[in-house]
Amino acid sequence: MEGHKREARHDQRSSAFVPSPSVNFKVMDTTVPIVPFLAASWLNVIMYSVEIMLCWRYFNRPSRPLIHKIGVSAMLLADTICTLAINVSLCLTVNGAVTRNIHAFTIPVAIQIVTTYSTAVITQLFFTNLFRALVKSLIICGILVILIAVHFGFSFSAAILLVKTIANRQDISFRYTAVGAINCAGTDVIIALCLVTKFWLLMRNTIPGQSARSVVRRIIVLVVASGGVCATTTLTMMILVLKGNPAFNVLFVLQGRVYALSILGNFLVGTPGSSLEATGQTHGYRSSVSHSIVFRIPGTSVAPITDVPEAARAGAAVDVQVALDDFHYGSTRKSTLAGD
Repeated sequence: MEGHKREARHDQRSSAFVPSPSVNFKVMDTTVPIVPFLAASWLNVIMYSVEIMLCWRYFNRPSRPLIHKIGVSAMLLADTICTLAINVSLCLTVNGAVTRNIHAFTIPVAIQIVTTYSTAVITQLFFTNLFRALVKSLIICGILVILIAVHFGFSFSAAILLVKTIANRQDISFRYTAVGAINCAGTDVIIALCLVTKFWLLMRNTIPGQSARSVVRRIIVLVVASGGVCATTTLTMMILVLKGNPAFNVLFVLQGRVYALSILGNFLVGTPGSSLEATGQTHGYRSSVSHSIVFRIPGTSVAPITDVPEAARAGAAVDVQVALDDFHYGSTRKSTLAGD
């Protein structure tokens, strides 16, 4: 009789961790599909490996600003923690721990939210600083910083609510996450539009004789340098959030690495302005505008002259016309020029 009672108590304790058929556990109000989540986690590891390689190349380059090194280091640390949290979430999902204890899954997801949007904040601050250096507009940069702080505040609040609320109240944290994602998408779009406009003004003067490959390269540099990839990713996430599509979770796994690769690509590729200057130097000129300068060569030279016309060597003063570009024209001594 006592044996039957012990078995009954054991069955009662065990059944406390088994959800009833009517309970539908969700993570941030969206069911996580296992196969897409597995594929996204593998792709995330690949992107994280590429990020490590680009960081290694970045730190090996000389004369990098200290603030940039600190930012890249913080971004790499956040992505490392985020990747570990994603892998833990994947293991819990595969082992079925989510159906037994939903709180075991919410902690890695909360860590993923904080670290992902930390990477987003670092990237957006880098792009904002780049825009400030190009435009010198403190008002626009101040507005961008406020938008960045707002979306990070919503995301951080969502992570806290996700941990502290019970399973049937996780719709609150989902709403905060949705607001943060929408605000983040809007911030990315504004930053991308500002940088695209400025970069396009820098790159609109097409170099003569430029190949189609060079034009495509300039377009890629423009998209990467302006944060267009980040804006596209967050816009897609915003649409999925508003529609309640479960694919939002899958894309959210990759969002942090998209931000990191965008800013690292920006650092390694360079801005369109510098790319344009380098392309011009490759073709042997700095500007498409040239100046005709006339040098007055007197006929009273005391040294043998072999590079001037016969009239100069005969004793007559002649004018030699030389075409110079903007760079060399600006560094020419005006006293050597012939008068009009």
